[in-house]
Amino acid sequence: MKSYPPPYQPATDAQAAVLPPLLDRLLTPGKSPFGVPELPLIKADAPEFVALKTKPHPLILGLDPSTIALAAVISLATPAEIAAKCGSLEAALDAGNRLQHGAALLYGLQTSATRYRDPAAAEAIVRFSPKMSLNFQFSHWMLEVIEPARLDAILLELTTAWANPKDAMTWVLLEHHKAWSEQLSRTVIAAVQVHGGESRTAVWAYRGNGFAENMHPSLIAEAIEALKPHTKTQPNAKRWTTKLKKRLKAT
Repeated sequence: MKSYPPPYQPATDAQAAVLPPLLDRLLTPGKSPFGVPELPLIKADAPEFVALKTKPHPLILGLDPSTIALAAVISLATPAEIAAKCGSLEAALDAGNRLQHGAALLYGLQTSATRYRDPAAAEAIVRFSPKMSLNFQFSHWMLEVIEPARLDAILLELTTAWANPKDAMTWVLLEHHKAWSEQLSRTVIAAVQVHGGESRTAVWAYRGNGFAENMHPSLIAEAIEALKPHTKTQPNAKRWTTKLKKRLKAT
């Protein structure tokens, strides 16, 4: 697969010089008029934001339009700087998950991990995913910061611990991770066998083809067998079976 350079570059010296006081203010939670803990907002036309000479963060799943400038500011800081302001990476992720406007912190941290090629920060975000209260849109650029074998091992842990079949985050991450190891493939097959018959399970809710495309070649026949009970009731199972049979025929 052809690889492209990530779309984010480290902050310039000029940006880094004006960032600290702005980061101090924006990562200090306050309260809304209704008493709800929240992160402060900044507008894209605010002089402090204009001085950074950066673009607003892309508007993606779960990110309110009013928070895109906030996410952009946070993303210019290094993961270590964000962690220092919040107490730790885990505290930053918890704040992003808990506070109003917190999605800007989660997405800002994801972009920061990508911008500074920080595998520890990227791994922390992935490991936090089962706790996320929003449908987080993972960046494949960030996931590529993690060494593939390491990501495979992390996803093996998450899939093994997948207690809530309605939690889509683990399934979304599996879709992103290409070429599952044999052990991860076996664990995913087992998860489908356990959770496939449960109501509104994320296995069938997320319209992707990772189960068919990422499955280890040695387990294609087992994967097809695991899908059999669901091919008449679940469009995903029917589609994946077709794709898996094509892969099996091509081998």
